[in-house]
Amino acid sequence: MGERRLHLTLPEEPHRSLANPNESHSSLRNMLVRFKRATKAVNRLEMVKYSLALVLWKRKLIPEFVG
Repeated sequence: MGERRLHLTLPEEPHRSLANPNESHSSLRNMLVRFKRATKAVNRLEMVKYSLALVLWKRKLIPEFVG
């Protein structure tokens, strides 16, 4: 099979909102900041779930723990 590659390019000009043409979409930096915050939130949630499962497993309240 041939190798497939995906190439992403950033537009030269910011896109304009259809609802408000004077309002441009967030810059790449702002999008990356929002992505980082969302990722941190997911990681915190995963850590809470992991910790809770570990406590339940140690107290033999769940049959097996896969970490």
